This record gives sequence, C-alpha cells and structure tokens, in this order.
Amino acid sequence: MSGLDLYQTQRALALLFVYAVAVGFCLGGVYDLLRILRMLCGFPKKQERPSAFFAVLLFLEDVLFMLIVAIALILLCYYANDGQVRAPAIIGLACGFFAYWQTVGRLVVAMAERVVKLIRKMLAFCLHLMAIPVKGLWHLTVGRMMVARRERMTQRRIRALTESASRGFDLMSKESAENRKPPE
Repeated sequence: MSGLDLYQTQRALALLFVYAVAVGFCLGGVYDLLRILRMLCGFPKKQERPSAFFAVLLFLEDVLFMLIVAIALILLCYYANDGQVRAPAIIGLACGFFAYWQTVGRLVVAMAERVVKLIRKMLAFCLHLMAIPVKGLWHLTVGRMMVARRERMTQRRIRALTESASRGFDLMSKESAENRKPPE
C-alpha cells in the first residue's frame, strides 16, 4: 500500500456526497414510515408517558432504524467509494436526512393524523371486503345447521308447551287434578 490508493478526485468525493444526500433523504422517508407505523399502533402523544409496550416498541423501532442507517452507510461506501468510509458520506447522509426533515418531513407531520385515519379506513374496508366470502360460506354451512337446530328446538318447545297446556300447566296439585275429572 503506497498511499496513492487512498487518493480520491474531488469529482468522486462530490459524487459520493450527492449519493449520500439522496440516501439520507430516503432514510428520512423510512423514519416517517416508522412514525406512521407507531401512530397506527396507537402510540400516545408526547405529553403522555408511554406504557411498557410502547416503550419497547419505540426502542425496537429505534434499533431497526439505526440498523437500516448502518446498512445504508456500509452499502453506500461499498458501491460509491470502494468500501472506504469518508466524511462526505456521513455528512451527506446527515444533510439529506435534515433536508427531508425540514421539507417533506414537516408535511408528513402535519398530515400524519389524516394519513393514519385514511390508512385505518382503507384497512377496515379491505377487511370488510375479505369478510364477505367468509360470511357467505358461514351462512351456507354453519348458518344452515344453526337454523335447522333452532327449528327443531322450537318444535320441541311447542310440543312441550302444548302438553303442559292440556294439563293446565301443572298449576293444580295431583289430588285436586284427580278430583276434577271431566264428566263422562
């Protein structure tokens, strides 16, 4: 290693910076997707203290985001700079993320509640559409069996009540029932 292999042209470093800015901008989008996922799960507002479940969820999302950023940085350096980590790559990632945060990120934060409501409505509609065949199959199989069972139970109940009515609903004692025989 002579030291000349570490030499990079200004053009290559500038191109590395541009690529890093683009990757950082995309990482801002990934962060917003994770934020919307938290909101879909019902993550509490900043004023409220999160429960243990949400604290664990937040921790796992942070770890996942850091892992994605690390992999993106490694791949960026590997493909754009022969695996050498350089300052323009790290600074470019930060600048791209900051650019996303100050432009598109603000719009996403402002519209996040509406986006979450829209996603929930779309999910509910899709689940409703998926439930239609299941409900039809239910009515064709289990529903028919339940209707037939109800009809049998109703007929049994009618017969039992008719018998009970013919005996006077068993309101009288046995002795008074025997004394009160119908005239012949």
